[in-house]
Amino acid sequence: MFVQVIDVHSSGSLDELRRLEDDWERATDGRRTIRRSFLLQDRADPSHLVILAFFEDADAAKANSELPETDALAKAMMERATGEPSFTDFDLADERSY
Repeated sequence: MFVQVIDVHSSGSLDELRRLEDDWERATDGRRTIRRSFLLQDRADPSHLVILAFFEDADAAKANSELPETDALAKAMMERATGEPSFTDFDLADERSY
C-alpha cells in the first residue's frame, strides 16, 4: 500500500472541492488507480485540509497522477490554495484495526 498525504490551506469551500472531486470521479471512471481517499478538515482552522490518497503501490499513484483529468483537478485545487501545498509519500509499514 502506498499513501500520499497532501497538506494544503484552501480558500475554496468544502462543497466546491467535493464537486471538483465528483467531476474527476466521473471523468476517470474505469481508469483511475486510486483505491481510497480521505478529505480531512482542521477543526481549529477550517481552511486547513489534509488529503490522504491510497494506492496499491507507487506505480499506481504515478499512473493516476499522469491522467489528464488528475492534472486538471490538481490545477483547479491549486487555484484555490493559499500558499504552497506539501506532498508526502508513504509506504505502508503496518496496518491494524481495532
